[in-house]
Amino acid sequence: MIAENTGGTSIRDTNDLSGGVERIAEESSAYYLLGYQPEQAPDGKWHELEVKVARAGVKVRTRHGYQAPPPPTAAPASPASTGTAGKDRDRTGPKRPMDPAVLMIGGADAVPLRLAPYVLDPDKAGRARVLVVLELDTSRLTLHGEGGRRTGAIDLTVVGMSRDLAHLFPLDERVRIDLDAKAEGGWMSLTREIRLPSGVAQVRAVVRDVASGVAGTVTQRLEVPPLDKPYLTTPVVTDRMIVGGGQGPRLLPVAQRRFRPKGLLYCSYEVIGMMNARGEATTRVAGGFTLRRSDGQMVSQSSPTPIAVALGGKVVRLFALPLAGLEAGEYELVLDVVDEASGRTLQSHERFILG
Repeated sequence: MIAENTGGTSIRDTNDLSGGVERIAEESSAYYLLGYQPEQAPDGKWHELEVKVARAGVKVRTRHGYQAPPPPTAAPASPASTGTAGKDRDRTGPKRPMDPAVLMIGGADAVPLRLAPYVLDPDKAGRARVLVVLELDTSRLTLHGEGGRRTGAIDLTVVGMSRDLAHLFPLDERVRIDLDAKAEGGWMSLTREIRLPSGVAQVRAVVRDVASGVAGTVTQRLEVPPLDKPYLTTPVVTDRMIVGGGQGPRLLPVAQRRFRPKGLLYCSYEVIGMMNARGEATTRVAGGFTLRRSDGQMVSQSSPTPIAVALGGKVVRLFALPLAGLEAGEYELVLDVVDEASGRTLQSHERFILG
């Protein structure tokens, strides 16, 4: 009953396991993936679905319906987030209840996407803050407008999935797109923040253009380090920096690490939980790096130097590498951090491409 109601099939009353596996493989080799977006508001009720085909002699096997989520009692608070392409979200409207079926989308690449998760510091609940940087190709979106602005809308779902915990950490919303006309057709960047526990996890993002229905999906694996031990946040390696606005220089995280061999390449990371021999927080931390080509040949090196303590007691290192004169190809940036009091060391290997 469970198999039939969800569009599957069951293999029973037989000892022929190989035959059942062959049948599953054959039937899974070709199928249709259909999406349905309900127009009515969530009502908490069961809704039947029916799929018809205009071909004789075939049997349709599909899910028979869906259970709508209950009506929202209040609009949830919007989490802090930023976007680098204008007014990237409707901050006044409530979020939509997420349909778990959106996680089953596969092969949806009509909207090209790039994604990179950045593990940050832990929150008070003992989970890591994870910054999700998502870049999407706006040439595949339906945008409207004349003059200097282009507007549209996408449905965005970002889900963190821990391998060891049967729990999802989702964000789901309708994002209003407001672009400068000169940026139309380029790549747009969005950032969102989720929480994940220590261990292996996946971050999955699904984008659906509201006007046309075309969608894209991308998945990235990551490992969240043990949060009760010292670690380095995911280094931000980028060629983009914002200066001014009453704040210090800020790096813009990117979802891909391919840069032109000119100008400067910036790197920033934070040292979390470094303790001295007595188990006390220490700021006597030094950081260095080695830049080498993919064949192991060293390009440049910096011995560990003391890392200045930023406001709030954070131990943050920011430095720049000149790219002019470097050959195109793959590179590895090895970051070394040492606590001068206890001798504890941390290391991170970050790869990027020039060209």
